[in-house]
Amino acid sequence: MNIGGKQRFKLELEKFISTRLRPVSGISSVERGTDPKKGWNDREERSAIMQRAWREGRHGERIGHQQPNNHELCHEMFWNAYSGRSLMFIQMEELSRGKIKFEKEEKVTLYFSLATLQMFDYDIMMFDIMENSEDEAYADAAKKYYCPYIFGYVAEVDREKYRQLCLLQEEVYGSGTEAEESGSYRWFLCMLDQGDNKEQVYLQLDGYVVEAASHITKRKHILNIIETPGKTLKELRKELDCYQMRRCCLKSDNAIIDTIKKHIPSGPLHRMDIYRIGNGNCVCAAENDPKKCFFYDVGYNCRHKPKKITSGASYNYVDAMRAISSRSPAMVVLSHWDMDHIAGSVAIGKSIFEKPWIAPDCYDAVQTARRIAKYLDLKDQLYLVDRRSGPKGKAVARRIGSINEISHEYLFYMGDKASCDASIANCEGIMIEYRDKMNDRVVLMLGDVNYTSFDNARSNAGEKLFAETKIDDVIVPHHGSKHTDYIKITGPGKPLVKGDKAVICCVDDVNEDRPNKEHKKELEKRFEVLTTESDASPDKVSVKIDL
Repeated sequence: MNIGGKQRFKLELEKFISTRLRPVSGISSVERGTDPKKGWNDREERSAIMQRAWREGRHGERIGHQQPNNHELCHEMFWNAYSGRSLMFIQMEELSRGKIKFEKEEKVTLYFSLATLQMFDYDIMMFDIMENSEDEAYADAAKKYYCPYIFGYVAEVDREKYRQLCLLQEEVYGSGTEAEESGSYRWFLCMLDQGDNKEQVYLQLDGYVVEAASHITKRKHILNIIETPGKTLKELRKELDCYQMRRCCLKSDNAIIDTIKKHIPSGPLHRMDIYRIGNGNCVCAAENDPKKCFFYDVGYNCRHKPKKITSGASYNYVDAMRAISSRSPAMVVLSHWDMDHIAGSVAIGKSIFEKPWIAPDCYDAVQTARRIAKYLDLKDQLYLVDRRSGPKGKAVARRIGSINEISHEYLFYMGDKASCDASIANCEGIMIEYRDKMNDRVVLMLGDVNYTSFDNARSNAGEKLFAETKIDDVIVPHHGSKHTDYIKITGPGKPLVKGDKAVICCVDDVNEDRPNKEHKKELEKRFEVLTTESDASPDKVSVKIDL
């Protein structure tokens, strides 16, 4: 019997809910993927088991008209993760090369992606339906139903815990060539507060889960990294590194600028709102008509110090998020794919994913970010700047292009790797320089790109360096971090080029080094320094730059 695309989608969703999301009688723990001791079937096998259970009617009572919406379904997957009803994995960056340099008793706060087998199966099912080119109604139904979600973990680690993580990665994934072939991330099986079997526990982390299918919630939990049985590293990567972008997303610099021209407001900017969201970036740049605007980053503070988190308390910057949600940007320009620059998008509402996103290539982004990117890709709203266009596939610091109008001009840059920051993604971010010709005013938006990388891009474009450039207002890179080569703000022996405001997107807590004291001092030689936490006024929502 032929059925319409919408009905076909509802049937597939019901099948997933009945056979994968909720416990199914008569299916073993291996088939369900719920027993870490016995391993699990791969994706193709799980799909076959789901189909068999559906055919044989072992799914129990059908959902019918009681199907949950995406928000409700995501929260059911979160609950299943907390209760151990689906195997869960933690994704961490490859750490063994000692990218982080500890000073004295310093601790670092790390973000990890979490995902269960249910989440992988849900996402892949949805993405496969969205890619169905033969049934447009079927694909559109999935696009309208689905919305990206966040499920991650934040932990503060000291030097010893970091060393243990490095040793664990080397023990499981090897070193040298073997480790390099495993990619930039390491996957491990894990459990939340479920580590009863102590001989299984490799390592324990004390932190909190970040979850969001709409508003962002933080919950204190112990996370146990446990043995990963029965899978080769190749099988693990195939199973878990499963959000691949289509090649058509990767655009030339000229194509990127052409896309921006089509969507960016045509008139001169009147005001910028730099929102108060902790150590996260979200900037709204608007014309005199506030409805004509675009976003530079859509972030959120994902990395509170774990000791400051109380389960059930609100850390949502409610007023700021409400103000952000009220805007209707024509487009999003993303500096890079770190969670503190994109996490707010999930809380804003689905409309943000209906707009074009201009962003650097996300090949090295965490799984949570790639889920967002994949959804945008399948909605034809993702335009990626090539980061590997140079010799041997390396980034080239450059001016991507410019948009030159009578009253104003935009210049778009991309940075390259600098020794002051271990994060390549930070260094290779997109920066925006806005020039108001009528009022002779320059505003610079740097994301997390350090001053050296910006200087490299400027130099390669035949322009002056940061210390020598007239800059009236700057949105300070990397939340005022020390990892910015801030000595380049003034430049030894060079005359000061005074500006107006330097705005730091941070919690304004010296104990968290946000901002770094020395970085702030260097800024104060040229600018009045403001922070989004302390200087947002009068509504405590944003720091405003009037142009």
